[in-house]
Amino acid sequence: IEIDAGAYRDCAVWRTPNIRIRGVGGYAHVKDVSCDQKAIWVFYASPVHISQIRFSGARVRYNNGAGIRWEGHGRLLLGNSWIHNNQMGILAHNSQKSRIIIKSSKFESNGDCPTFCGHGIYVGHLWYLSVFDSDFSGHNHGHHIKSRALNTEITGNRIIDGADGTSSYAINLPDSGTARISYNFVQQGPRSENSKAVI
Repeated sequence: IEIDAGAYRDCAVWRTPNIRIRGVGGYAHVKDVSCDQKAIWVFYASPVHISQIRFSGARVRYNNGAGIRWEGHGRLLLGNSWIHNNQMGILAHNSQKSRIIIKSSKFESNGDCPTFCGHGIYVGHLWYLSVFDSDFSGHNHGHHIKSRALNTEITGNRIIDGADGTSSYAINLPDSGTARISYNFVQQGPRSENSKAVI
């Protein structure tokens, strides 16, 4: 599926397996909408490959409106995309059959609520989460990356609060499995909600 660069206000629920979705000629920017009180795009089937898509402005009454809500049972690959100014960046469920791979993407100013909302990335008890060569900045209240996956790999990213970001942890791995965290640049800002720990 190819989407021309431009701004769109159409959310989507995807139930078709084995799809590739990409912006053409720049970012396809989907904004200020949500489906099923969950996310801008909600996925129930896999595998899915997304590239050159920009997600912003997801709002739902439960304060967890995400750019992407992942409820598939296979692989999600997100590359070269931009997720910003949502209540949650990416929110995923607990399927141990799922793998999420995020590369060369930007997460900016998510957790965008007056009080605590959510995280840049939050995955439940998946089989595998990999985040590499991506940029995280200016998150509000929650964590940049929160993973309960059985296997987590966070490599070569730039995780930055800046002067105004109010994130808690840069990386939070509660009751998770094996993790490898390497070659990341992490800067905790003066307004962090948890100044005693970065990870």
